[in-house]
Amino acid sequence: MRFSSTRRMLMAAGSALVLTIAFSGTYAFAGSSTGNLSVSATVASTCTISQTSALTFTGYDRASASDNDSIGSMTIACTNGGSPTSVSFDTGANSGTPCDTASGGADANNRCLSDGTDVLAYNIYTSSGRTTKFGLTGTSTTSETSTGAFNIYGRIFKNQAVGTGSYTDTLVATVNY
Repeated sequence: MRFSSTRRMLMAAGSALVLTIAFSGTYAFAGSSTGNLSVSATVASTCTISQTSALTFTGYDRASASDNDSIGSMTIACTNGGSPTSVSFDTGANSGTPCDTASGGADANNRCLSDGTDVLAYNIYTSSGRTTKFGLTGTSTTSETSTGAFNIYGRIFKNQAVGTGSYTDTLVATVNY
């Protein structure tokens, strides 16, 4: 079989192309050296805090001779060996609002429920005896050192002259771990 010169040139060009593609991955080096790359990872422990049950006060009567107490709860969950050390609460959505108290004046140590017009003084405590408040500065904490649910004890103070309505506040809880 005779090949024409055009056909020979095409075969030569095709062969050159095949060789170029086949050897394009090889490089000429003068030498080589190796080194190490350190690889590491950190697995962080985490804790979260969430509301289990709301702190809901019912039946506040401003003429009552008794404070209105209620209990809410929060839950702490931790992963990867996390362990809570303390819990704190902020001053609430109505912070900066002077709350009228039974003593007749504003008390900077109270939190405020608001209906948009009036404010109702309350506070939250670390125990059922309601003697240790969670402070307004965020520095007063409770030593919650285990995961699971724990109670928040609330109190609206007696004899506050407020109108009827629905009073609300929102607190931000922080778990330290």
